[in-house]
Amino acid sequence: MSGSLEKQLVHCWIERDGEVLFLRRHPATFLGGLWELPGGTVGPGERPEPAAVREVAEETGLAVQVTRERSAHTWMDVAGQDLRIRARVYEAQEDGRADVALSPDEHVAHAWLTPEDAAALEMAPHFRETLTAGIADSPLLDHRPGGDLRFAARQEKVQLDQQSGNRCERQHLSQFGL
Repeated sequence: MSGSLEKQLVHCWIERDGEVLFLRRHPATFLGGLWELPGGTVGPGERPEPAAVREVAEETGLAVQVTRERSAHTWMDVAGQDLRIRARVYEAQEDGRADVALSPDEHVAHAWLTPEDAAALEMAPHFRETLTAGIADSPLLDHRPGGDLRFAARQEKVQLDQQSGNRCERQHLSQFGL
């Protein structure tokens, strides 16, 4: 599709004590209710790394520094527009330790989760690919032909307390499909 417009997205993998920060999108937003890594759109004339740092600050109140690129993803717009989406996920280090302060118009909850626990969350494919790249050898994943990742029968689904956004409860599920 030559001539397609491009949209650049950037997100940060922020790890604290072996757990990664995930945000739950506000139900009234695009992809409402899904979980994601902090990030957003690169502005006109903006470089990706500073855009990632800016987006994390806007969405969480955290100050971070990008340390390296973790993954890159490309797909055509899901709404059928002639628009190519390019998303980068960076690993980022916190500048000090602070409480997460969500932007309430964009996100309704947050959680610090291990990659294995986060695997039970509903999220967009590029976040799942980033997540599973680090836990590819985990017994929690069932690798089927064609690259289709499905969870094994014994799964834990993480449910978050919607008020605090950081208290996790685990429920044992007999089945969980993506």
